[in-house]
Amino acid sequence: MTDPELGYELAELVRTGKKSATTSALIEYDMYNEPIPTVDGKFDIVLNSKCEPVAILTNSKVYQTTFDKVTAERALKEGEGDLSLSY
Repeated sequence: MTDPELGYELAELVRTGKKSATTSALIEYDMYNEPIPTVDGKFDIVLNSKCEPVAILTNSKVYQTTFDKVTAERALKEGEGDLSLSY
């Protein structure tokens, strides 16, 4: 992440429990040669923009869908902006 302020904000949303889900464009996994996430029991450490640990996560659900099928509930779990689907 290249924006330290955004990194701090997102880490705080996770730390406080406001952000409990995230979304990525499928094409980005191909672009960066990254594997698509799975529910594998592994843990990830969330770092803030100062590289300080703020949370430990594990994937509990991974699914693929099209943008037009994203729900308001999913947008709320993203925890960003005004928490709406339109945001």
